[in-house]
Amino acid sequence: KDINRLELIADRFSKIGTSPKLKNENIVDLISRTLEYLKKRSGNKVIWKWSPPKKIVNIPMNSTLVSWTIENIVKNGIDSIKGEGEIRVELINLKNLIKILISDNGVGIKENAISKVFNPGYTTKKGGWGLGLSLVERIIVNFHKGRVKIKDTTVGKGTTFEISLNKRLQL
Repeated sequence: KDINRLELIADRFSKIGTSPKLKNENIVDLISRTLEYLKKRSGNKVIWKWSPPKKIVNIPMNSTLVSWTIENIVKNGIDSIKGEGEIRVELINLKNLIKILISDNGVGIKENAISKVFNPGYTTKKGGWGLGLSLVERIIVNFHKGRVKIKDTTVGKGTTFEISLNKRLQL
């Protein structure tokens, strides 16, 4: 398992410097696999809310990188709830795009930080590098021609991130 994980991490970093190939894959399965991985590592005080759609939803994506973005946002949420609270993931299937909402009921983001969270080097974590959300933005916006934003945040109540991905390749 450790070797597989190291290979995955190396694969992720190798794709950041190039334009990754996108292929039609099932986003529902990808989210489910990513959350299963995170559940095993998050402790038993995290309440997981994920009701995957029964229908297969194929979109053009690089599954390694999209999984990484979900993992990054969810891990930030787990940090925000200090390992004890709720992580909610929702998939909204629209005509031309899908939206992935990732919510936590943690500390929220202060108003003066909202515009900075995607900036490289910005972090509120002791020892953090401030690369996670800047890579999320690069993967979603630059590589997948999608969008990522803070949909909602309230200090003391939590945060919701929204990822939008196209159902068809944007040229």
